[in-house]
Amino acid sequence: MQGLIPPGQSDLQCEVDRAHAALSKCCSPLDKYQAVMNLKETNGDCFYGLMAQRLVDYLPIIYTPAVGEACQQWSSLLARPQGLYISISDLGNVANVLYNWPEEDVRIAILTDGERILGLGDLGCNGMGIPVGKATVHTAAGGIHPRYTLPITIDVGCNRRSIREDPFYVGLRQERVRGDKYDELVDEIVDCLRQRYGPSLVIHWEDFAASNAFRLLAKYRERGYATFNDDIQATAAVTLGALMGAQRLPGVPPLRQQAFLFFGAGQANLGAAQLLVRALAEEGVPEEDAKRQIWLMDSQGIVYTGRKGRQLTPQKEAFARSQADTGLAEQVGKDLSKAVGLIRPATLIGAAAQGGAFSEGVVRALNQVTQETFGENARPAVFALSNPVEEAECTAQQAYDWTDGAAVFASGTAFAPVRRNDGSTFLPGQCNNCLVFPGVALGCVAAGATEVADSMMLAAARAIGRKLTSDELQRDSVLPRIERLSEIARAVGAAVSLEAIASNKASPSGLSALRCLPELGGTEPSELLQLAEGCIRQMQYDPFVPGSGLRTSG
Repeated sequence: MQGLIPPGQSDLQCEVDRAHAALSKCCSPLDKYQAVMNLKETNGDCFYGLMAQRLVDYLPIIYTPAVGEACQQWSSLLARPQGLYISISDLGNVANVLYNWPEEDVRIAILTDGERILGLGDLGCNGMGIPVGKATVHTAAGGIHPRYTLPITIDVGCNRRSIREDPFYVGLRQERVRGDKYDELVDEIVDCLRQRYGPSLVIHWEDFAASNAFRLLAKYRERGYATFNDDIQATAAVTLGALMGAQRLPGVPPLRQQAFLFFGAGQANLGAAQLLVRALAEEGVPEEDAKRQIWLMDSQGIVYTGRKGRQLTPQKEAFARSQADTGLAEQVGKDLSKAVGLIRPATLIGAAAQGGAFSEGVVRALNQVTQETFGENARPAVFALSNPVEEAECTAQQAYDWTDGAAVFASGTAFAPVRRNDGSTFLPGQCNNCLVFPGVALGCVAAGATEVADSMMLAAARAIGRKLTSDELQRDSVLPRIERLSEIARAVGAAVSLEAIASNKASPSGLSALRCLPELGGTEPSELLQLAEGCIRQMQYDPFVPGSGLRTSG
């Protein structure tokens, strides 16, 4: 190396500072994404050191929202971070493809087939930015060593013609393969992953269309795989965590006494409704009674048994109202304001990507029925979970203004603190999946979990609700700030690992990775869960001593 690098010596901190200074000069988020991913591929220690120190600055770049634009432009990017591409052409040869990945000790595989990337639809092979981004967050927030993560894109084609015909497109130029052949490929991938990396490998599903997401999750859970779907389960856990956080604020009605109206019946809201039923059941509410507290409203109106039109999916059918509610549902039609007035919920959760759907009339009606039901000091919950901001059902400012500050608010997109005329300041909570999935993975890996049970997701939600600080509660936040992401990931990891042990989902090898366990009746470990070699904080440069690497000619 002598003569090939400048003679001055730099430590890791200097390189991190240098990288941040250079990245600060980038003109656009996409430029910054390309530059930071180039750093990831060329100087991993510096990249992860930068993420550890400035995660709040770079999370919007490596994760949402910038990663969405990066996926749209993926095939024309000059710097594309590494992941494993497995296509339908590899059917029958997946094991050989998988063995081309150089790491021998993978703990988490993040899979997408690119069909439902964020709110952008089918991006095919260009969806690789999502598993790469999630893997990076697993390391930056959860402390899992990057060599333990494996981003995978399953390329079975793309149904968007404009992408297939892009001359730079890096994926298969064909429409999507579906049916038995699709299932054969996914089966082969999952089986080969488990054969190479063992039964405790965590399989993290990302951005699959609803037609496959629920089905694949149920299929591999039934087979005893340690697997979770971020869009269904992590979204559910952070939403439930926000509901539990709201319980710590004055005036919020107890969950077991409320009616909940879910506006939108896709993966996010269905997953949240399922986990909410589990939480209510643990409070002593019979499961069928808990389901009757929940109302789903999709594009056709209230979901009820016997509704004309498309057949209900099994997930919707589980929450469909009975024939007794048919009259109410028909009276509501597609009118959300009428639904609020007739159902009388205290919590309104939107995940339908219909910007502005929570109008002033809807929010004021919600506030009114909540106070009529629970008293004049009662406070409704307004969760506008769709993102980006233009698809949010309402803004934080609107929710607070239209309820005279009574609402407790959470959103999918980030909103700045809101200062009202009376001098009070509200801190909107952001229902971001990153509060959940790094900790879930950390807890599963630390415990060597052989399954990701619903009780572990419920433990994650409770951990999030418990971590609200007095300052956050004083400003009516229902979720911890994203700035505390690493701390939250470790708290969630502790809760998940302990639940894995309590529910007999931990393996002997995983138990040995735990430093300590709480005493009987305790809450969480007093020290952080430790992975074998694992933390980004251990990364450092080995010093280069000039003259130590001299070569002689010949």
